[in-house]
Amino acid sequence: MATSKSRVNPDLQKERSTGAFNVEQLTHLLDGGSRKTRRRREIENLMFSIPEFDDRDSIFNSRDESYERGIAKCIKIKQLTRQYRWPVEDMHRAMSCINQDTGLFLHEEVFVPTIKKLGTDEQKDKWLPLAENFEVIGAYAQTELGHGTFLRGLETTATYDESREEFIIQSPTLSARKWWPGGLGKTSNHVVAMAQLITKGRNCGMQAFIVPIRDKKTHLPLPGISVGDIGPKMGSRSNDHGYLVFDHVHVPRDNMLMKYSKVSRDGIFSRSGDDKMTYGTMVQIRAQIIGISFDNLTKALTIAVRYSSVRRQSKMKNSKPECQILDFQTQQYKLFPYLAAVYAIWFASRTLDVQYRDFMEAVQTSGNTNRLPLLHSQSSGLKAWCTDLTLEGIGILLRACGGHGYLQASGLPNLLSNFIPMTIVEGENTVLYLQTARFQVKQYGRAVSGLSVADQSLDYLTQDWTSYSCPLSSKDQLTNSKAAILNMYKKRAFYLIAKVDKRLRSEVEKGQSPETAWNNCLVELIQAAQAHIHYYMVQNCYTGVESVDTTTDIREVLLILCQFFAIYGISKCSGDFLQASCLSPAQLELVKAVERDLLASIRPNAVSLVDAFDIHEMRLNSALGCYDGNVYEKLVESASRNPLNKTEVHPSFYKHIKPLQANL
Repeated sequence: MATSKSRVNPDLQKERSTGAFNVEQLTHLLDGGSRKTRRRREIENLMFSIPEFDDRDSIFNSRDESYERGIAKCIKIKQLTRQYRWPVEDMHRAMSCINQDTGLFLHEEVFVPTIKKLGTDEQKDKWLPLAENFEVIGAYAQTELGHGTFLRGLETTATYDESREEFIIQSPTLSARKWWPGGLGKTSNHVVAMAQLITKGRNCGMQAFIVPIRDKKTHLPLPGISVGDIGPKMGSRSNDHGYLVFDHVHVPRDNMLMKYSKVSRDGIFSRSGDDKMTYGTMVQIRAQIIGISFDNLTKALTIAVRYSSVRRQSKMKNSKPECQILDFQTQQYKLFPYLAAVYAIWFASRTLDVQYRDFMEAVQTSGNTNRLPLLHSQSSGLKAWCTDLTLEGIGILLRACGGHGYLQASGLPNLLSNFIPMTIVEGENTVLYLQTARFQVKQYGRAVSGLSVADQSLDYLTQDWTSYSCPLSSKDQLTNSKAAILNMYKKRAFYLIAKVDKRLRSEVEKGQSPETAWNNCLVELIQAAQAHIHYYMVQNCYTGVESVDTTTDIREVLLILCQFFAIYGISKCSGDFLQASCLSPAQLELVKAVERDLLASIRPNAVSLVDAFDIHEMRLNSALGCYDGNVYEKLVESASRNPLNKTEVHPSFYKHIKPLQANL
């Protein structure tokens, strides 16, 4: 547990005494066991004893300083990994202590894994040792100025020259230049470039090529290469997102990563193995992004809940002191939906990790990839849903902290600006929802035809909902009837997919092409996908609470959060549920009454629930979220370290204001 040697704010101390469960045991559960908690803390204590990882004044850094500090931290972690012979898991624990998005991080997390997954054994033997020693520093160059999500539209070409056994990499248009790859602008000397393979006059589709872009000794751009940083962005100040232009750049034939596709010496293109496994990689990355969502939302919640416990403002009764703002129902309604949701995200992340591991085991033992379409659909929708919710949550939690929340010293603006890209990377969320919707439409078609669906999470498509009526008539029934709540979510999801499927068919019957019909129904398709993922999240949360190995006290608290997550979802999306006849207006009033009761049930455990995230003070880096609750002292200390306050009179006074005053 993160502790502080200073006096703890009495309000925060009181909040910790009201928790109904053992915080340390919940921390162990979230970490995956007491051993992992102990090891994480050991790594964190080591990291934050090193000056390079002290970020308390990082909010005052320039872009150049942020970039350089990010590089220095990554190099230090590499040195520590070698010094202590850390396994990958410990290196990742150390990387989590960097409160920055850096280009070298992408070398480790994207460039190297791409070679491992797409390269032949010979290519891995050649390139991985160079990457391990940082002789080769790489970026993943896919997105272009004119194309992102639509990969088939990428314009960079790799034309095979049979006479020289080389590929000629070319950016044929202005919009073909690579644009946005992290670590590309100033850090990398190589890239994995995605390009249209052209051989014998035929376009063979997107393939991956290792292309040197800078001299390994001088770091200067190589002939035919134009490369640089695209400029300041919202967030990610330490990452050199770059541009890259190829002007007839020649690379050897074996620089094409050839595990799944090959070009022979005489220019013959062929496929080998199952290139669908590239989708398996996407599933893994999207599972990681769901984990990133959990990490960022836990930080925002820790800040907002602790601050709401120590901030006192306004009186409920004139004879009483000012209230903790956490006592106001409106504040609870801002914070607690995300407190419940973050635990649902944790359960979803665990489930997707297990499903991915089971899938990979089936592939390795029997070559069975049958569940890949389902996994692709689920991971697409979950990544979109969880990142949308997290981004929304951080923004609301920032506003819930009032004016102080907008200070960089609160930690919240940095969380918000750095998380926004998660709704875009590895698939823009609108596109991902539509991939989930396309799979749903196919599964609905199977169900209508009397065929089985791909997974029990889609069983609601095979049920007859025409005569279903919600049986609940009291608050107790609603609170304790998991089946009735899940049936409401199922019927809503069924209603929306059936409705949009009917519209699609109607559009085609009116003479529209299938493509035009699809475009005319995009909004409803996304709503159907969101409803399916929402049901999946609620169902998975209930299952997770029931099956998790923990104490009775913790299970009871998690169940309250799960119930609130489900009830709040019905209340927030009540239009859908009413339109689908999932419940009546009178039953909706019951939902809102239970929602209010659950706010009161969560209130005594709120601080303990965020304390269980066990976020180190240096990782949180927030004056408002400090463990001891002395937020005003921390804000004053931060202001005292502001470089703008180093002089009593700023030079601009003498340069601009004083001359103006003299001439009045």
